[in-house]
Amino acid sequence: MAIDLKDLLDLLDETPMEVSHPLEVEFHYLVTENHRLILEGISRMEKEELVGLDDENEIRYQQRYFDDLRIAAHVAVVTRLDHWAKRHCENLKLKPQKIKGKKSTQRKALLIQKLEMLNGKLGTAVPLIFFEDLVTARDSVIHGDSQAEWMDRNEKRKIAEKYGGWRLELTEEQLAEAVANTLKQLMWYDEQCYKLKHP
Repeated sequence: MAIDLKDLLDLLDETPMEVSHPLEVEFHYLVTENHRLILEGISRMEKEELVGLDDENEIRYQQRYFDDLRIAAHVAVVTRLDHWAKRHCENLKLKPQKIKGKKSTQRKALLIQKLEMLNGKLGTAVPLIFFEDLVTARDSVIHGDSQAEWMDRNEKRKIAEKYGGWRLELTEEQLAEAVANTLKQLMWYDEQCYKLKHP
């Protein structure tokens, strides 16, 4: 049966279509879906490695290794936040000042500076402290072997209590909250930037 083009166009006009924001699509694939695939791969590798192990110390060592891999998989959300914060700053010609010192401190300070500048220009949808805690958790993975406390040159760094006791423990719920809040903040920036360009 042939479909009349006019009937098809009428149908499309009457059918509401929900189109996702490009940031939602990006986060779905680059953060959420990628994270799911990585965790599935880690679990598969863990099962294969633990088969046949009898020594409890060796089992604990292997489990700790795979737990570290899972924690490291959580850093993607901060990477996307940094990427988009940088782009918005460049578009608005906002330049954070570089801080002299060790690179880990500098990276943390630069991302937070970017967010502070963007919040000052565009407002905020999520309190800055949420992202400060998230960045510190990311730094724990990269620079502190996922420990709750570590020394960064002469500065003692510490993750927020919600992210663990003696070492970083980011739950799936916390990761989902991090993705949701990051997406909410970036979409807020996007909307406010659009309003600035189209008053």
